[in-house]
Amino acid sequence: ANVGWSATTPSTQESARRAATRKIYAKMGAVKKWPKRTWGKAYVVNSQHYRVKSNTSHKTAQYIGKMMDLTAQKYRDIFGARYAAIPRMPIYAYASMAEYNAMAGTLRLPQGTSGFFSPRGVGAIHLPYVKVMGNHPITTLYHEGAHQFVQQVINFRLPMSLRDKLPKSAYILD
Repeated sequence: ANVGWSATTPSTQESARRAATRKIYAKMGAVKKWPKRTWGKAYVVNSQHYRVKSNTSHKTAQYIGKMMDLTAQKYRDIFGARYAAIPRMPIYAYASMAEYNAMAGTLRLPQGTSGFFSPRGVGAIHLPYVKVMGNHPITTLYHEGAHQFVQQVINFRLPMSLRDKLPKSAYILD
């Protein structure tokens, strides 16, 4: 008898586990209409490399932290910083475009964008956790996260001519 043998090969088991994980993350990271919750009572989740504050839901804040932790590992490879220490970096995800626009306005930034990285102070990412022009907010997090990583981890300020070109390489994260 083949004790411990399974008709499912390890690669099939791994594929099933990955599919289940993607399904869980898709549900956690879903964009929807959020219940009213003030920014003063926003959820705060500390992941390995990020401090996520959001008035969407606790699960969404966890999802953002987990996805960005995984992405930080990819950034290490992309930017050649495999052994660099990564500080806990802030992300602010707003439940509505109106709340996001109010924050952007205080920093004198254009309103109606899908998000931004502000190098001021602690160097935070701000984004509305809503679909903007049909894009899921996680794509904005990948892009703005690359700006944040370069400044906060590599401690390098890019010239204006390269600022939006280099983070496009972060789209190869899959």
